Amino acid sequence: MRLAIIGNESKPIPATEGGAVETIIDTFIQYNEKYINNKIDIYSKYNALSLKKAKRYRFTRGIYVNLKYQNSFLIKVNRKLNIINYKKIYINNVIGQMKGHSYDWIIVENRPDFVLPLREAFSDSKIALHMHNEHLTFRTVNAKKIIKALNKIIAVSDFIANKIKSIDINYAWKVTTLTNRVDINKFAPRYKDNGLCQKFNIDNQITTIVIHGRIVKEKGILEAIKAFKVARQFVSGLKLIIIGDIKNANRKYYRLLKEEINKTNNKESIVFTGYVSHNSVPDYLNLSDIILLPSIWNEPCSLSILESLAIGKSLITTRTGGTPEIVPNNCGILVKIDNSLVQQLAKDVVYLAKNKAKRNFYENNARKFAINNLDDRTFYNDFLKILE
Repeated sequence: MRLAIIGNESKPIPATEGGAVETIIDTFIQYNEKYINNKIDIYSKYNALSLKKAKRYRFTRGIYVNLKYQNSFLIKVNRKLNIINYKKIYINNVIGQMKGHSYDWIIVENRPDFVLPLREAFSDSKIALHMHNEHLTFRTVNAKKIIKALNKIIAVSDFIANKIKSIDINYAWKVTTLTNRVDINKFAPRYKDNGLCQKFNIDNQITTIVIHGRIVKEKGILEAIKAFKVARQFVSGLKLIIIGDIKNANRKYYRLLKEEINKTNNKESIVFTGYVSHNSVPDYLNLSDIILLPSIWNEPCSLSILESLAIGKSLITTRTGGTPEIVPNNCGILVKIDNSLVQQLAKDVVYLAKNKAKRNFYENNARKFAINNLDDRTFYNDFLKILE
């Protein structure tokens, strides 16, 4: 089988700049290289390191679009002013490079607005849309036309799938759910790294809470910090470690977080790690006694949550989007998002910090659930079965 996988205009593949979608595609490619050996062309935003990594593959070819003058500052400005249509420039460039190639399937990653230009250019090709977010709803321009133009739609959760099905029930049969997976050998329980323990002043008297993900409002980090400050009034020896890329964080939001931290009596109890490579994330997660992921948006199928389950840690997260589909009641605590969110998060942190037996219960069940349901070695074959 010959596949074309079209990434987005924001982050490159392989995932040298991070990104949940890009990380999942990396998993897809690596499994194919090792076991299946289908021919895959990856169309991606240019990045020199990604290009270098792609050249190491035997069965996968990286084809890159260099969007000149695109940088993080211009992208942020453009989001407000909408001067440059990077998406249109990108997909037109991709289509130009695709011409002359023949594929069994063209797979579009999370960009429904790429579908109609692709269908116009490749009228006889099979096109699948792999949806990771709420980018295709009844509010999407040309939503029905996009669905009609597709052969398959693969959604990462029933939450996303049902949104798409509701657009046009006549084409609901095209939509299938395939939950994201993780490397359960890489993300596995291990002893705490002594070097990291020394770096963050963690000892046996410390109960460590870890947050990991993008430093953005939607991830509920401000609410987590506020809840942590409340919990410290009832439990001594708490430490909060926030894993995330500060350089690419929303600056206004990051300042807000720092202001909140500065209001506490013990600022040293809250630490930002800065960017941590995906390969190193398991070592940081294994520092935790509790993982706190209080997203305040509709998480479709959070990779951070899946990694937390695989690592076998007590998890506190929010009942939102597709999260209830991947966090059974015996694997963690799901908190309702309402005006009492901070107080409830604090209450649950205190409860788990004082109750090691309950933490062990969640840890054991989370790891078992991950082994049985989240092994990324099953993802590639399940994906290909949908395309059959």
